[in-house]
Amino acid sequence: MNRFIYIFSLAILFPVQFIFAQGIPGLNFTSYSNNYLGVYSYNGAVSYEAFTFRVTHSGTGINIPNWKLSARVTQPIVSQDGSSIFPAEMLSFQPIYTTGSNPSGSIPTVSQIGMPLSVSLNGLNETFLIPQSQAPINYTSQYNSFYDLNMKYNFTVAPGSYLQFLQGGYNQKRYQVSLEFRLYSNTNQILGVINRSYTIDVFKLGEAPNDFIIQISGEATNALLEIQSPGDYANGAHVVYPSSLSVQSNVGYQLKVRSINPEFSSAIGNTIPLNTVTLQLIPNSGNNATVYPISLSSSAQTIATGNATGNTPAYFDIKYSTPPNNQNLIQVPSDTYGTTLEYQLTPQ
Repeated sequence: MNRFIYIFSLAILFPVQFIFAQGIPGLNFTSYSNNYLGVYSYNGAVSYEAFTFRVTHSGTGINIPNWKLSARVTQPIVSQDGSSIFPAEMLSFQPIYTTGSNPSGSIPTVSQIGMPLSVSLNGLNETFLIPQSQAPINYTSQYNSFYDLNMKYNFTVAPGSYLQFLQGGYNQKRYQVSLEFRLYSNTNQILGVINRSYTIDVFKLGEAPNDFIIQISGEATNALLEIQSPGDYANGAHVVYPSSLSVQSNVGYQLKVRSINPEFSSAIGNTIPLNTVTLQLIPNSGNNATVYPISLSSSAQTIATGNATGNTPAYFDIKYSTPPNNQNLIQVPSDTYGTTLEYQLTPQ
């Protein structure tokens, strides 16, 4: 049966001052793409090796730790005939492998970089294909040399009945996806920007199947938990995003969550444990799901189970909090710490 995954970001904010570095001579950020994907069924579609992102440098050495790679849609994805809007959240990137050359070592792999296994786009908001690399862009050489890192990604249209409203009739319905990609240093300096247009054709699909739908909306897609006062440390801090998570399923379901990253981390390398933050879903009126509060972890944990919802979504508030007098926050440097959470909806 289908398995749906939704990915978004969570950040904990402390007062912080960012210092932006100057440009890096010899560094280039480029990409190439096959630029087209056709959708022929409700199973969605995958364009294999759709995007390659390339980072190169000429010189005697470079060292960029904790760099980041982001993507965003720059304008609504409207069909060519103006009748439909393609939801950006149903488009996602999956890393496959890396290639290239390093004058003083090997090119880091997908796992060594710490690339999330799947990242969905988030409306017109920026989302991170690589929230914080665990492997630096790094080499040293006695002579003028060339560093070359190529990162290969699949591009996926999610399966689901939502495609019923996006399909073409006698001819396919065409959508132009305007994408922007940014490469950042560890100090959030923009090292390169790429703009690219990608074409998606949705053909006539037939009758819509039953399936499962999960959606996180509004500000919860980039959640923010602020810890600012002594009372926030002593009593705990919390934030609630009302009706921000919805589930629709034709069978009993279970909802799980995990952090893709092993800990909360900042752009300059500071970290705090994941279990600093607890997560609790609060069912809205009429939602009879059972919920299970958890402390965040890199392992998937069940946070809710429920019966079939039919054609009506079941809504939840999302609550993030820190326990009172949390020892993980004692003597932590003021900074912005973030991670990426992956929500998983599966049959029960």
